[in-house]
Amino acid sequence: MKTTMQIMGLFILLFPLPLWAEVNISPTVVTATISEKTLEEAPGSVQVITALEIEEMGATSVNEVLEQAMGLMVSTDSGRAKVANIRGTGNKRSLVLIDGRRLAAGYKDFTSTDQIPVTMIQRIEIVRGPSCAIYGSDAIGGVVNIITKKAPDKTSGEVLTRYKSHLDKDSDGGMGSAWVGSKLGKTSFILSGSTQSIGGWNDDGHSPDDGDDKDLNSTAGRIAYALTDASDLSAGFEYFDLERQGERYYQGQSRERNAEDQRLNYFIQYDNQIAQDGNILVRAYRSEHENKMQFSPIAPVTSEEDSERWLNQVEARYTGPIMGSHLLSIGAEFRQEGREDSTGADNDLDNTSIFIQDEFEIFSSLYITAGLRYDDHSEFGGQFSPKASLVYGILYDLRLKASIGKGFRAPSISELFVTSYHNKAKYVYNPNPDLEPEESVSYEIGLEGDKGPFSGGITAFRNDIDNLIDAKFITTTGSGNNKITYYQYQNIAEAHTQGIEARADIRLPWHLSTGACVTWLDTENKETGEELDGSPDIKGIFRLAYYHPGYKFRAATRINYIGDQHVSDDEDKSGYVTVNLYFSKDFPNQIRIFAGIDNLLNEKKAYDGVTYVEPANAYAGLSIRF
Repeated sequence: MKTTMQIMGLFILLFPLPLWAEVNISPTVVTATISEKTLEEAPGSVQVITALEIEEMGATSVNEVLEQAMGLMVSTDSGRAKVANIRGTGNKRSLVLIDGRRLAAGYKDFTSTDQIPVTMIQRIEIVRGPSCAIYGSDAIGGVVNIITKKAPDKTSGEVLTRYKSHLDKDSDGGMGSAWVGSKLGKTSFILSGSTQSIGGWNDDGHSPDDGDDKDLNSTAGRIAYALTDASDLSAGFEYFDLERQGERYYQGQSRERNAEDQRLNYFIQYDNQIAQDGNILVRAYRSEHENKMQFSPIAPVTSEEDSERWLNQVEARYTGPIMGSHLLSIGAEFRQEGREDSTGADNDLDNTSIFIQDEFEIFSSLYITAGLRYDDHSEFGGQFSPKASLVYGILYDLRLKASIGKGFRAPSISELFVTSYHNKAKYVYNPNPDLEPEESVSYEIGLEGDKGPFSGGITAFRNDIDNLIDAKFITTTGSGNNKITYYQYQNIAEAHTQGIEARADIRLPWHLSTGACVTWLDTENKETGEELDGSPDIKGIFRLAYYHPGYKFRAATRINYIGDQHVSDDEDKSGYVTVNLYFSKDFPNQIRIFAGIDNLLNEKKAYDGVTYVEPANAYAGLSIRF
């Protein structure tokens, strides 16, 4: 292990973000400012993961993509939800969007990213750092914005099939997906669907299973009608159905647990391009989430395990130039969120907000972005979220980026109103309707640049969080197997996260490219003096890729290092290294075959009797585009 870490450290020093493309073309991003910017122009720390990169990762769902992202950890939480944690701020402080739309919270308030397949994804934009000045609550750590494919101008599509097998387990499965789109006069559309199934696995043969049987089915669609050359009306939906089945030790005996999560999102949207840099967007959408759980032999489930959640939002925004050098964005939103469960409980809250953002050039090499948002929440009142960023061109190919901003996270419905149960119902968490919002102040400063085949950057950041919502011990009852511990959510803690992110990419001769990124992270709960849970002290990624345009052959290897992670009972999860391989070959008629191996060295790490690294698995597949 020591040797492996030394090799990984050498890679990071030599190539201190992976080079994702064969050509040096800067992608356009919208999440950082809601106006289109190149990656160099965008303020703050932004990463774009394209559809080609997702394919090269061999990923089938969003969580597998985010595991390869810089400064972001995917944690496994209650119900084995896969949740994004940006810069160590925690699983509830990173906002996940689809095309800029919020999602209803899932089981125990988590937005599980393994519920979202990659079939219809065009790219994923990740903004590291507070984004509450635009997006409001929950964006203390940053934003993950999943951008979906747009309808093509002519009839085209893709059909894909894939088989996967764990190499030393009696476990395998398959995946099939397809999408098709076209433009017919003023109407354009795109429709996709996918189904995937993979068997579970268990290293020690005892409850609980390490990996559940997993079935994920989804469909999504978009349709748009061009009202004029500059405006259109569109609508769309996404539906995801994730079912997990595995063995658990629950209420004194081993039981088969079947958990189903269903999510339905739908929207209608009006866009009007009123000038070269100006546009109007008006949108209404709804997101619904339902989770159900059953045990065999039968055992009672809690209201948290059998509940429905929903979110409705109406929003309007305008972006356009004013006074020559200023680009102004203004907007307003109204959001309602609600929850119902099997006990008849029906809770809801609402939030009204307005925001303004000004982007302006002081002189040719200094660009400032300043924004302010005000949220009026039905449970705790008003909250201001300001942010200011700058991009300063020190040289033509060297840029300084810096920002400071305030953020907040509103208490969730569960924390305000719902009694929840953890660890086989041994721990009872009581709600608190008097909670105040968490607040943060965040800073970052960094240098980035590019010269010929080289590009890279280094960023230092710090987040100070006040009024951290945590569970405070109240009492215990019973003893032995009948012991139950009670907690209540309270604003009891302060915390900070700070660290350094470094990256470098190099385009090499002979059709090779390489790169690496590393995040050093320090976290502290100031109430306890301990590190925050689920945030590794180091995360590093190294990538070496080969692409021959003549032979249409691609190969890539990724080495990921995840450092030690603190957990709540003072026992750390130890760090680990995984090695992934990918190969593909394109043939005439837009046919591609591909194959890969994840966790080639079959790294195994366990915590609390459960292995938390998926065992070595191989996959192969075929795609046909038209």
